[in-house]
Amino acid sequence: MAEAKAAADAPVPDAAAQTAARLRRWSLWALPLVLLAALALHGRESALAWWRAKDLFAQRLRLDAAAELGGAEWRVASLQRVADRPDGSSVVLLEIEATVRDPALLATLPCRIALEDKRGRRWLTTFLPPSEAGRLLRQKGSSAKSCGPAVASKPEPGTVLQIAEAFLVPREAFGEAEVVVSPAAGRPRYLRFVRD
Repeated sequence: MAEAKAAADAPVPDAAAQTAARLRRWSLWALPLVLLAALALHGRESALAWWRAKDLFAQRLRLDAAAELGGAEWRVASLQRVADRPDGSSVVLLEIEATVRDPALLATLPCRIALEDKRGRRWLTTFLPPSEAGRLLRQKGSSAKSCGPAVASKPEPGTVLQIAEAFLVPREAFGEAEVVVSPAAGRPRYLRFVRD
């Protein structure tokens, strides 16, 4: 009898308390799903950023050919060894002409130009003292700029940009070095100018 009286005296939960308890349970159950969705979304953004930053699909061309990619038509004007250093490396000067087709597309940075050999070794551009690569450009009367400043100068369609980049490569690698041009707007595709 005392038990029946205690059960009758127990407070009856009101509707608001029951609703709050139900919401807490649903929130706890939904939390893992929301976390998984957030991770998937973030992972998708990271995967897209990775995809846009990588050189994945090469369009192979002869060294004297031209091709359009990322808002311009690219052509290698010259690739030459300018000097040999005592440490076994060579200073290489690459000159490229880029005919602007879509200035807004071309202005997407960074513009990546590199040399790569058949073994997959890649050399990025190097800042060199003006006495090494600059001497040859001055002799030619060239006003070439490196790729970043050239494409950021907001050229008009039809403008031919003169681009010059300098590299330090092992002396023996110069003979098999291929030119890689990878404008940001063209990635994951890129141009690979190869020797015959």
